Amino acid sequence: AAGCIAGGFLWAAWFAQIRLSDALPVEWEGENIEVVGVVASMPQPYERSVRFEFEVERVLTPDAAVPAHIALSWWGAAARDQPPLPLPALRAGERWQLTVRLRRPHGTLNPHGFDYEAWLLERGIRATGYVRPGGSQRVAALVMRPQYLVERMREAVRARIQSALADAPYAGVLT
Repeated sequence: AAGCIAGGFLWAAWFAQIRLSDALPVEWEGENIEVVGVVASMPQPYERSVRFEFEVERVLTPDAAVPAHIALSWWGAAARDQPPLPLPALRAGERWQLTVRLRRPHGTLNPHGFDYEAWLLERGIRATGYVRPGGSQRVAALVMRPQYLVERMREAVRARIQSALADAPYAGVLT
């Protein structure tokens, strides 16, 4: 029994170490980093931006270390009073080359409230950031992996719900 408990503890500690080791080094926070990867989740459009999860496949910046799974925002304007720049029509499963600026995940400490850092850790997201203007390009329209195909199907369902219930007050709940 003691061996099983020790084995279970070591197994959990090993997986925790693997998860925590895939972190953005402090020296790369706030630096421009060129990456190639895949849009791993349905992009969530907002008033001035679009947010999405990104699976990093390759880091083009020499000596840069980037976690494999990051959350990005792509802003159309830096401030509300500036005219928005056109945002690309992102879709899940697309491969992009992007210049990003990242930081380690941080969240406010709110007892009995939502823990943003824990939420990111649960999803394997080890850095957050935004896409820098210029130099971004789509490399492939679709990467054929099951998880990306599922996200594409989810996107299609969301689009059909939004088109059918465009002005309905409950459309967001159903979506």
